Amino acid sequence: MSEITTAVSYFVDVLGFELIYRGPAQEVPGETAVIDAGAVAVTLLQPADSGPSILADRTPRVTQLVFGTAVGDFAEVVERQHAAGVSTQPHPDGRSFVPPEVAAGILGFDVALMFAKVPE
Repeated sequence: MSEITTAVSYFVDVLGFELIYRGPAQEVPGETAVIDAGAVAVTLLQPADSGPSILADRTPRVTQLVFGTAVGDFAEVVERQHAAGVSTQPHPDGRSFVPPEVAAGILGFDVALMFAKVPE
């Protein structure tokens, strides 16, 4: 069983979250799965064992946590991060994200933190 299969099973079968996508990763060779955990979506990545070496580390991992916020609260969430000294970057689709290297300083591991507006 692949490591991503084990992780998907944990999030879906044990925690009861919904698998909303599983298939080829878009940015790098490999497989990805997106888990809907309510106001948070978890993105898992299992890089390909071989092929183009886009990633230095081919370890399967959580690559992104997407936090949904009410449209009216979105600017406040971003501002609270700036006030706390957390650097955020705007994404072209309207989301905001904390880059993995910044999140690593907060959480102790590389993961992108995305913040998205969710219509109420």
